[in-house]
Amino acid sequence: MVKKVRRWLDQGADVRIFTARMDMGKDSTQVAEVKEFCLRHFGRSLPVTNVKDKKMFVLYDDRARQVVRNTGEVVS
Repeated sequence: MVKKVRRWLDQGADVRIFTARMDMGKDSTQVAEVKEFCLRHFGRSLPVTNVKDKKMFVLYDDRARQVVRNTGEVVS
């Protein structure tokens, strides 16, 4: 994922870190650790959020399951 994010950033993409840890508040220690990770690996702090928006075109998640659009049928 680090390689993918670096490539997207090089291409000028708007990349955000999506994490449930944002529920703990913007000042939480864990969010600060995520931002520090970004600085260390990408050379900049990336926005951290837990809110999806309509402008998103892809979301990577280690636990999500793909479904067929408008059906809820799980893709095997």
